[in-house]
Amino acid sequence: VVLSGNMQYPPNRAAYEVLVAEVLPLVRAVRPDARVRVVGRAAATLPPVAGVELLSDVPDMHAALRDATVAVAPLEGGTGAPNKVLEAAVAGCAVVAPQWVMDAFDLELRGSDGAAATAAAVLALLDDPAGRAANVAVVRAAVARSRPDHLAIEAERLLAAVAGSRAASA
Repeated sequence: VVLSGNMQYPPNRAAYEVLVAEVLPLVRAVRPDARVRVVGRAAATLPPVAGVELLSDVPDMHAALRDATVAVAPLEGGTGAPNKVLEAAVAGCAVVAPQWVMDAFDLELRGSDGAAATAAAVLALLDDPAGRAANVAVVRAAVARSRPDHLAIEAERLLAAVAGSRAASA
């Protein structure tokens, strides 16, 4: 299980606190062998917790994420959309995040609000390779939809539709 991001950012620090104080005990009650990593800028500045590996300022975030099975983002707020969810899925991690995060990216995934729901989603995904693959596919599709070349094609399609409707009404 991985939490990634800039750990100097207050919402990420708060997510870490939720993860280690509320989510992790529920996960470890069922899966005491679950490995947890926090990866990102200034991760070493977080209060250490037994059994949680803190990896600061890694040279290759994608490689660090590729080693994980499930990325968790128990964010209670922040500015904008947390791209850590997209980045994790591109690396092959299934993602567990609150509904507002799923909505921010128009993901057709059920969000996990609260520690109990987050832990349950993590546990379910750890035990379900097909579920993880489906989760990753949904997020990767959202990434593809936001690529500049896809957006350009969509803009051209919309402009052609508008021009066609104007020509038909003239």
